[in-house]
Amino acid sequence: MLPDVLDRLLSDDLLANACAFSTAPPLRQFFARRAEVREVGEALRRGSVGEEAVRDFLARLLGDLTAGVLFRHDLTVAALAVALEELRTPFADEFLRELADLRLAEVPLAPRVAQEVLAHRQTLPQPAAHQSAAP
Repeated sequence: MLPDVLDRLLSDDLLANACAFSTAPPLRQFFARRAEVREVGEALRRGSVGEEAVRDFLARLLGDLTAGVLFRHDLTVAALAVALEELRTPFADEFLRELADLRLAEVPLAPRVAQEVLAHRQTLPQPAAHQSAAP
């Protein structure tokens, strides 16, 4: 069973309001302010939602991807990218980089939002836990 917090990224209210944005910078800012996205980000940082749950959630969404048809979960994946913004793990880094590099007509916004997330991450302070010391 997937954690309920991830399913909040599928809320009609969140997605209907996100439709007002057609470019990545304001869409990233919109998602960053939304409680649903912030709760997912916090759950990821606390570890109450793990990497496997995110992978399962994405697999469920990607089951709806059809060639030649706009991906109905494009905004949800974009919201997930924003939720991962402050998570500095190999999984989050890989997800964001791969999503940012995605070039599919069916998924127009999520890759651009991931690019914005990666750019915004550069302005955030690095957490002390990930500063490696020489052995």
